[in-house]
Amino acid sequence: MTLATVSVTDLRRETERLLQRAKEEPLIITKQGRPQVVVLGYAEYRKLKERLTELEGQTPPEEMFAPSPSQSKIRILIKELQGKYAGYPSLTKALLTERAKERAREAQNLRSR
Repeated sequence: MTLATVSVTDLRRETERLLQRAKEEPLIITKQGRPQVVVLGYAEYRKLKERLTELEGQTPPEEMFAPSPSQSKIRILIKELQGKYAGYPSLTKALLTERAKERAREAQNLRSR
């Protein structure tokens, strides 16, 4: 919904008519082409005020969707794995390669004993 725009000059000339119009739809009052204030009917103001009061009592959206500590740990682990295995086309291949390297190190350690 686009709000109607009215200049301060027009508001001065047509105050009564524009006040009546503001009861039906909010009006943006501009000065030199820049928005200055919004005029709306008292009933609409009361509805907005009541809704604001309701919303203020609710949990903010950023807290509603904040990850739990375990989700945060999982995300951190995923990022570490993505960084470590970024050069491989698949995680399976990366893990197999990593396991092969571990076995090679274990074999090397057994030979050096």
